[in-house]
This record gives sequence, structure tokens and C-alpha cells, in this order.
Amino acid sequence: MKSFPETGKGTPSMDGWKGAVALLVAFERGREHLDDLLEKHPPGHDHGLVMETFRQWFRIDRLLQERLRKPPRPRVRALLRLALAEVLWHGLDRAAAVVHHTVECGRGLGLSPMELRFLNGVLRAVVREEARFAQLRADPAAAMPDWLWQRWCRRFGHERARELCRWNERMPPWYVRMTEHPLWAEATPFVGFYRVRGRQAQAALAALAGGKAYAQDPFAAIPVDLLDPRPGETIHDYCAAPGGKSREIAYRMKGQGRLLALDRPGPRSHRLEQNLRHLDPACFLQIRSSLEAVTLQQLGGPANGVLLDVPCSNTGVIARRPDVKVRLREGDLAAFAELQLTLLEKAAGHVRTGGRLVYSTCSLEEEENESVVDRFLRRNKGWVLRERRLSFPPEAGHDGGGAFLLTRAEGHQKFGENPPR
Repeated sequence: MKSFPETGKGTPSMDGWKGAVALLVAFERGREHLDDLLEKHPPGHDHGLVMETFRQWFRIDRLLQERLRKPPRPRVRALLRLALAEVLWHGLDRAAAVVHHTVECGRGLGLSPMELRFLNGVLRAVVREEARFAQLRADPAAAMPDWLWQRWCRRFGHERARELCRWNERMPPWYVRMTEHPLWAEATPFVGFYRVRGRQAQAALAALAGGKAYAQDPFAAIPVDLLDPRPGETIHDYCAAPGGKSREIAYRMKGQGRLLALDRPGPRSHRLEQNLRHLDPACFLQIRSSLEAVTLQQLGGPANGVLLDVPCSNTGVIARRPDVKVRLREGDLAAFAELQLTLLEKAAGHVRTGGRLVYSTCSLEEEENESVVDRFLRRNKGWVLRERRLSFPPEAGHDGGGAFLLTRAEGHQKFGENPPR
């Protein structure tokens, strides 16, 4: 994060900080997903500031918890977070300059003299605690909520949990999906995926704008590999937005057959439409509806293959979506699992006899992966788990999650019929 200039190299602009303050205030007021908030604000310097602040969120809370007797106003709290994120990134040798810049930014935002004194006093008190600051900065677990760190230690072991926390603190790799290796990107171990470095950004952005490339993490290929869509088949992609997996399915179908992409109305559905606008209307259909509400008749009948990429906790993509660890609560996992099982049973009723169903998450949690599939298999006789793939980001080198290939044999339940609960 290069949000603060070196001493003596010009006056820092306030624009990036003011934009970052607005984004943080909007998040805390509405708890809206960071992806959606960033999309509403033009790309700029403030995006990097905000992302780093979310990466450091729980370290910042730990630094502030003994200094705030009551929550300050939202803009003051946002400035405190931005300042401490900067110092955590650059180190204490830049602390004095960052504190000065923060107070000046607060003055530019119209904070009262009392608020400016409060801002200055809290920041200076925090950065004086050098031992505590260094301890938190060095501990990867300090960047996570306690409940999530503890459950990862139980699930993965202490050392693997630390590796996962370190992975989530880094800027994630920027991968693009292309049919040929471009000169401006680097080869990777993942077929069809190329890594973009900072110096290659302009060429990558031009390729993305021209439709020659698609920004996508290699984990997205795993569910499509399991589904194995073929030319001439009918394939349904549920919870399809923003469309990366649908693009890959269409590519493998070679314009032969029928691809149906389903997602509920909203901004994500619009992104899906934009990403798939080049597909042949004779072979592609987009439906704006939730899976819970749609009927098999509305979809035109069953499919050879269904990909169900369910809503989930997103704990496998925290490096890419650092607000997840702020929004998520431990009790949310059970609610996600119930919704996921409902969607899986609904999707299963849309698969032809002998067809394929792939259940996919970007969660690392057993409750949303193996447990949902096991419950589904116990309740729906005739379905068989053929293959499972679980991705652990530090070891895989890409996003994490689970993907499960299920098939249904002949002579079992009819479309849309599920056993009683």
C-alpha cells in the first residue's frame, strides 16, 4: 500500500483519505459488502487504503480497545482506523508523519477542535506503546476474530492456521483467464490462468476491457472441471453471477447445446449480463430469479449437468474480500448450511437421470462443505458422491473452498421431489 508519500517528497493529497473515510463510514452504517461499496465509488487510491484497513481491522481494534471509553463519531473512527492501518503497514518510524496527516485530513473534513485533539491524542498514545504494537504486528492471528482463529486451529492445526492467516494478509495474486499465453503476463501452474504483476497492469486492463481476458481465480475452474460440460448438452449454472464459471462452461460447450445462467435480480445479475453479452442467444439464456422461487417448467426442463455455487461464509476468499472477517459471525455458519442444503435439494430435482450435479462453495468450513453433502446424501437416496476437491489457499496458491461431484442413478426420486424433513 503506497498511500503516504515519503518525507520531503511533496504534500500528501487528502482526496484518497477523504474517499476512504466515506467508504468506511458507509460500511459501518449499513454493513454492506465491500465489493458492492467499491463498485459504487470510482476506482482510485482510496480503494487500496480501504482494503488494507480491513486487513488490519482486528489489530486496530486491539490497539484501540483500551483507549476508547465510548465509540467516537463515524468519521473520527474511520480516521483512526486509516491512520493505524498506515502505521501497521509502514512501521513506527513513519508514525509521527501519519498522525500529522490524519489530523490535517480531519481538519479538512470539518471535525471540531475537540475531535481533532481527541484524534491526535489517541493516535500518539497508541503508537507510544511500541512493544504492544510490535507484538500485534508480528502475530498473524491478531488480524483475525478470535472465534475464527480458534476454529481454524481446531480444524487445521495451529501452524496451518497461522499460514492461512498470513495468506489472508497479503494482497492476493491477480490472475486472468485467457485461451493463449499473453506476452504481458506470467505463466502459472494452472492451465489457462496467467498472473499479472503491477508493471503489467495497463496491458491487463486493456485486455479485460476488450473482452480478451477475464479476471478469475484458478479455484473457479475446479467446479467446472468436475461438471465437465460437453458440446450439445443442457447445462444449468445456478447462483451464476458474476459469470466467470458460466464463461468457462460456454467455452467448453463450443456454442453447441444450451446454457442457462440463473441468479436473483440485482447488481450481481447486471454484472452477469455484461460478462456474458457475447454469447450466442440461441445457446444461452439468463434468468433473473432465485433458485428457491423458480420452477423446473420455467427452466425448460431438466439438465444434463447443474453447477450450484452456493451463497456461503466466504472464508476461503478473505484475502480477496477482507471485510468477510468483519461481517461474519460464528452463528452465521449454521444458517448458511441450512440454506445450502435447501438449494442443493432444489438443484438436484433439476438433473436428468444419469446427470451430474456439482456443489461448490468458497468456504473452508466443514459445516458448509462435507456436512451439507453428507446430509444431502442421507436424505436423498440414489445420489452418489463421485469426487470431492477441497482447496486450502496457502497450499493451493489460490482461493479456497470445496467442490463436490454428485450423480443420480436411474430408478430413483422424480424431479423436484424431496423426502420429508
